Amino acid sequence: MDFAHTADNIFAVILSVLETYGITHRILSITLDNASANTKSIALFTERNILQAVGYFFHQRCTCHIINLVVQSGLKEVSDRIERIRDAISWIDSSNPRFQEFGRHCTLNGLRPRPFQTDMPVRWNSTYLMVKNCLEYDTTISGFYNMKLAESGCPPAQSLTPDDWFGGDDTEPSPEPDTQPLPTSWSILKRQKKDKSASSSSSNTRYAASSGAELNRFLEAQFDADENTQNFDLLLWWKTYSYRYPVLSHLARDILVIPVSTVSSE
Repeated sequence: MDFAHTADNIFAVILSVLETYGITHRILSITLDNASANTKSIALFTERNILQAVGYFFHQRCTCHIINLVVQSGLKEVSDRIERIRDAISWIDSSNPRFQEFGRHCTLNGLRPRPFQTDMPVRWNSTYLMVKNCLEYDTTISGFYNMKLAESGCPPAQSLTPDDWFGGDDTEPSPEPDTQPLPTSWSILKRQKKDKSASSSSSNTRYAASSGAELNRFLEAQFDADENTQNFDLLLWWKTYSYRYPVLSHLARDILVIPVSTVSSE
C-alpha cells in the first residue's frame, strides 16, 4: 500500500482483491498482525457480513507477529549488550574507508573480510543471526571498534567487552534456536502414519456413515443462545463437546487454528 494504513484503506484494498477473484463471500478467515487499524478493518468486513460467523471468531492474529513479541520481550534482559554489538557493526559498515580498514584487521587475524547485517525488530530470529554471524569475529570487531573509540576520545563505558558477546553464565543462549525437527520424532510420526494408513482402509465405509449421522445430530441439536459472546471460547466449546461430535470437533480444530503467516516482513 502506497498510502496510509488506515482501517478504511486496508478494508478497501482487501475487498478489491476479493472482488477481483470473485470470492467476496467465500472467506473463512483473515490473518493480520495486532495493529489496531487491522482490527478495525475486520469490523468493516463484519458490518457488511462478508466474513462467515459474523467474523468474530475468524479474525486470526499473525503467528509470527505473536512469536516476535515474545522474543523481543525476552531480549530485553540483554538489550544493553545487544545494542553495543549492533552499534559496533553498524558503525563499521557505515563507511567504506572504515570497512576497508576493518577488512585489513580481519586479514591480519586470519579472517575473511565480510560485512555484517544488523537485526530487524520485525524478524523474531534476526538478532540471533546477527550475533551468530559476528561471533567468529568477536575479538577482531571488539579490538577495532574499541581502538577507534579510544582514538576519538569516547568513554570506555561504550567499549565492547567479552561479556557483551554473551559470555555471562546467566545469559548464555542455546547454540541453536529450536526450529529443526528431531529425527527421532520424525521417525515416530512416520511409523504412526504408516500404521494409521494400514488400518484406515477397512474403516472408511463405517467412518462415512457415522460422520453423516454426527452431522445430522449436530444440526438438529438445540444450543444455549444466552452465552456471553465476548468471553465465549469457541475452541474450548468444541473441546468440551468432542465426545459428542468427534469428527466435527477435529474439523473445527483444523479450521479455527491460527494459520501460518505469509507476511514477508515477518
